[in-house]
Amino acid sequence: MKKTLLTVLALILTVVIGAQVANAIGSLTPSGTAGDATQYTLNDIYTKLTTNVATSTKSGLFAIPGSAVATFRTLSEIYAAIPTIDASKVAVGTTYLGVGGTAVVAPTLIWQNDPNLQLCHRFDPADSFFYNCLAGNGLLDPVGDGSVLLGAVEYCQYLDVDGITVQTTPQNVWHLPTPQEFASITDYSMLNPATQVSGFVSYGVYWANPVYYGQSYGWSWNTSDGELRYSTNFQLYVRCVR
Repeated sequence: MKKTLLTVLALILTVVIGAQVANAIGSLTPSGTAGDATQYTLNDIYTKLTTNVATSTKSGLFAIPGSAVATFRTLSEIYAAIPTIDASKVAVGTTYLGVGGTAVVAPTLIWQNDPNLQLCHRFDPADSFFYNCLAGNGLLDPVGDGSVLLGAVEYCQYLDVDGITVQTTPQNVWHLPTPQEFASITDYSMLNPATQVSGFVSYGVYWANPVYYGQSYGWSWNTSDGELRYSTNFQLYVRCVR
């Protein structure tokens, strides 16, 4: 009798505890009611991760299908599809998915609209090499009285932000391009001009900065083939950059 009573009590406790657990976790049986229109399927998430193609939210009955289909994705597949973020591909100073970027993004060069201007490289009255560079002949005279004479270097320094107006004092917005800046726009698959940047003349030579070999020569960039060389010509094309 005592053994039977203990068996009955154990059965009652099992039923009660089972009921409490069921109430705690809820029913795993689909409710059969329509879901709201803010749900995504696991396949939607997998597709977004692997193709970056957006999909629409789903609504309707969330019922267990009669049989699995090939487009169903497991959580393991979704986890495996999460990309590993490469810090070297994220711009420095920014964070993507918790990863701080280390990539230094080169600034975009802004080129002055080509004025087809030709000047001496720089104005230095102490340099006899440029002795024949005069106002109106390789030098700009923005004031008109010879008090301010501008070669290619100075011209860019005196150029206003609009890239057109030459002021009578340095603005230091634009500068004469460096050889490295010309090299960065050179496309050796092209000729005349050897760049995809519009506005350069064909078969032209443009001054670059700094000067080369003391004050006697200046770096230059040839548009026909993209070659950088030093030049002794008095007047070459000028196009400033910032």
